Amino acid sequence: MKTVDLKKLIDDVLTGEGSKGSGVLLLIVALAPILCFGYGAYHAYSYWTLKNEGVLVQAEIIRIEEERSYTSTEANFYPVVRFEDENGNVYEHRASRAAQGKYQAGDKEKVYFDADNPENVILEELIGYGMRAFLILMGLGLVGIVFLLNVLRQMR
Repeated sequence: MKTVDLKKLIDDVLTGEGSKGSGVLLLIVALAPILCFGYGAYHAYSYWTLKNEGVLVQAEIIRIEEERSYTSTEANFYPVVRFEDENGNVYEHRASRAAQGKYQAGDKEKVYFDADNPENVILEELIGYGMRAFLILMGLGLVGIVFLLNVLRQMR
């Protein structure tokens, strides 16, 4: 397996001595941690906002929907919940986070939902898992950004 000397790659691209492929590789290496951080920050903030500003209500899981991705052989299972807001309006929506075989139709669970957009709903128990996953992604992105900045600093 061929290793990449990141300092040499950056230097070649900046001096114009590198190939077009070197520039693309450098762009990928530079953007990956930034995208990881941004994606993680966006979703962690979305979950945090839903938990802190959303409405917590009792819901019933009415069915489990199976979704298969074209890139994976494994299925994801999303609970579909029915809940009522404080005005008596009844909603049925698929939870925004998959729950691999944990729930069954008929289960009673608490959910957070956005009063302005009731389709934005997540099971109370799963919101912490989602936030942790996206915070980890943010951390990995931040480590990558710090690493790239350190490489660039050493090149001066």
